[in-house]
Amino acid sequence: MNTQRPPLFALTDSDPTRIGSFDIHGRLGAGGMGVVYGGTDGHGRWVALKLIRGEFADDPEFRDRFAREVELMRRVGSRCIAPVIAADTTRQGQPWYASPYVAGPTLHHRVKHNGALEPGLTQGMAVGLAEAIAAIHAAGVVHRDLKPANVILAADGPKVLDFGIARAVDESAITRTGGVVGSPGWMSPERFRGHTGPEADVFAWGALVAYAATGRAPFGTGTAETLMYRVLNEHPDLTGLPTELAESVTRALAKDPAARPGSTTLVPMVATSYGHTPDSEAADTAATIINHNWAMVPPPSDPPDTAPAPAPAPPQPPPPHEPASPAASRFRVPGTPAPPERGSPAPTPQPDPAPNTSRPRAPSIAITAAIGALVLVAGVGAVVARTFSNAPQPDNNAPQPDSGTAQPITIGSVPWDENIAVTNVWQTILEEKGYDVEIQDVDVAPMFQGVAQGDIDVFMTAYLPGTHGEYWDEYGDQIEDVGTWYDGATLHLTVPDYVDEVDSIEDLPDNADLFGGEIVGIEAGSGLVQRTQNDVIPDYGLENDYELVESSTPAMLSELESAIAEEEPVLVTLWHPHIAYVNHDLKDLEDPEGSFGEGEEIHTVAREGFADDYSELNGWLENFNLSAEELEPLEEVIINEYSDDQAEGARTWLNDNPEFVERTLDEDAEGLDFSS
Repeated sequence: MNTQRPPLFALTDSDPTRIGSFDIHGRLGAGGMGVVYGGTDGHGRWVALKLIRGEFADDPEFRDRFAREVELMRRVGSRCIAPVIAADTTRQGQPWYASPYVAGPTLHHRVKHNGALEPGLTQGMAVGLAEAIAAIHAAGVVHRDLKPANVILAADGPKVLDFGIARAVDESAITRTGGVVGSPGWMSPERFRGHTGPEADVFAWGALVAYAATGRAPFGTGTAETLMYRVLNEHPDLTGLPTELAESVTRALAKDPAARPGSTTLVPMVATSYGHTPDSEAADTAATIINHNWAMVPPPSDPPDTAPAPAPAPPQPPPPHEPASPAASRFRVPGTPAPPERGSPAPTPQPDPAPNTSRPRAPSIAITAAIGALVLVAGVGAVVARTFSNAPQPDNNAPQPDSGTAQPITIGSVPWDENIAVTNVWQTILEEKGYDVEIQDVDVAPMFQGVAQGDIDVFMTAYLPGTHGEYWDEYGDQIEDVGTWYDGATLHLTVPDYVDEVDSIEDLPDNADLFGGEIVGIEAGSGLVQRTQNDVIPDYGLENDYELVESSTPAMLSELESAIAEEEPVLVTLWHPHIAYVNHDLKDLEDPEGSFGEGEEIHTVAREGFADDYSELNGWLENFNLSAEELEPLEEVIINEYSDDQAEGARTWLNDNPEFVERTLDEDAEGLDFSS
């Protein structure tokens, strides 16, 4: 086990100083599932200890599943897994478990900053992940959230993090009403349809190996609905995949789970393709190949975007026209290469890693920690990602950034098209002004919690007073309302324009058969679904004729687009502004009872103290506003035209709309150039 002290955030007054037999020295990270602490055992060996949040611990079903999954996890033996070495799932308080602290960059960070792995590392990665998955499955566990951020490139080989806990969350009441656990670009087709088995991990293995070998995600990048469509309907892009991996990866990425190889066959398949004679035990085969091919992974020149080092309190904003130097930033600044488009060659590794190109996209929603720390479970509608750019002051023994570091800011992003569009615009503006921007993809409930706790600086799309009113009631006294930037937001039941039988919600009772008695909704916890269930359905007497099908925004849009492709009737919950109105001819049903309420406003909200810490930016955000005539073209550019490079889409729109920049930034717009 590691005896080297990791970078830590200071403990808060409410944090424990000892859990079980471990002394707690600081925080490694935190998120919607819980807090990850750095601790030591009696021999000074470091562990990452995960303490589950009280709201999860209070759910009896979750506690039972968590206990069973942790017990299964403790039985798994693999050199490529960060094992559970201690746990307490039975006590009255919050459950916890500990794993050895694993140092090393994540696969996500390594590929993003250096491109495709070297051939030897790729071979070791393929067999190491395969052996880990087989071991997990042998213990009766399915990982469910394999992705680049959950793989550490340690000195002795790849390490898989956080297996098992995903199932405890995914099958509990917590997520049955809020989506499934997973990250869209790495989920198998059946996962989007609500079915999960070991075959889903094999699919994720194929995607991860392709990513490591080519430097590109096999289904590209884009919004959640874009990725879901590609996974369900398109072939993966395997251009540049080594010949030795072609058969195993192609079979693993089959749409049909039954056509994929079993996890126990992956190691011998890969070994044989590289000319090795497999041992009788997959673990021995993997160990031989890793020991022969795995070179020491050099430490990154700066912390990975999924695990940032602690930072001091933000400096004062740079004065107008004198942006702080971005040289120390680990994020993309103007003039650095944009990420390759889908299908383009993998980037060539450079001596100095290119800064991060993090952009608000699909909800990858990983819980961040210091480098090598456990990554908490990612769940659509369940979990928040945080990097604590404004967390309590870090431990004085932790490494400090150079004094020239640009002012850091964390912007929260949710997977809604209008949010993705405006967040990309603001990230581009702030990077141009010299800010060090971190985007955190989260769901709306933990978003408000993260802003209230100071872990997220600002969130661009709070719908008030109705849709997000419940969150505002709970957290509003800890959040600053920076201002309204759009005042025409409305909620609707919507049909394709060719559906002539209905024009009003009053017409629905007589046309239930037309829609199969279904209203296709979005996330269960959303204000739109709650308003539909609690007000619209009873007000119009739809209880006996219609079922509100709770799903997710991507799933709703997929249903809508599939129906339109076949010119079939479909009834969905939707809202203005939304890119769907740009892409399709739609009809909002009249609401004579006013059950959806008056129009809402979209607000920018920020953590307490934001106006003082970011006075310059706060002034820009107070000036920020968009009309429907501006927002719809903005979404068209970023979501549709530049779906594979939304950063370039934002620059294009800003370059074409200088009047927006001038009215928003006023005199601070002088000298900005978005043409490159």
